[in-house]
Amino acid sequence: MGDDNSGSTARPKCSVYIAASLDGFIARPDGGLDWLSAVERPGEDYGYKGFFDSVDALVIGRKTYDVVLGFEKWPYENKRCVVVTHVPPAPKHGETFHSNALPTLLAQLSHEGVRRIYVDGGALIRSFLAADLVDDVTLSSFRCCWERVFRFSAGPSAASRWSRVGRSPADSCSFATTSNAPARDGAAREAPWYT
Repeated sequence: MGDDNSGSTARPKCSVYIAASLDGFIARPDGGLDWLSAVERPGEDYGYKGFFDSVDALVIGRKTYDVVLGFEKWPYENKRCVVVTHVPPAPKHGETFHSNALPTLLAQLSHEGVRRIYVDGGALIRSFLAADLVDDVTLSSFRCCWERVFRFSAGPSAASRWSRVGRSPADSCSFATTSNAPARDGAAREAPWYT
């Protein structure tokens, strides 16, 4: 018997959890996330802990990695973390680095038993969306507009494949989870809710 690697293994579910200003920006040009402090509310995490607990690994972009390295505490303790970059630095918290195609990385993570991945970083998220690898998105859209920040956009062609599956209103944000799964039983999808 032994291990049989000839069969196909399902790739891990790829999930995005992100906050954006009303006009679609996620960070300042230097990667700064300080604008998020303006919408923080004591005791409110907008579902982040539940989401974070549900993922087996993180796949983050290099710019996001560089920003996170500046945090007082490494936020990905006890999680497998892969940084997608062509110029890998020395690891500081047990993270690994990947520079090959995304499907190669997903196959490797699947082989390691990873079932759900948190994809983070604007450029990396766009790469996953362009490759049709994102299965669900949780987007917190805050009622503020900023100039000169990094825009998050899936692009018009990606929007037609997504449908809203849940929403949780809050005083300071709109919170929605979307799915890239096909509509069940041929049911019509809701119109895309983001641009």
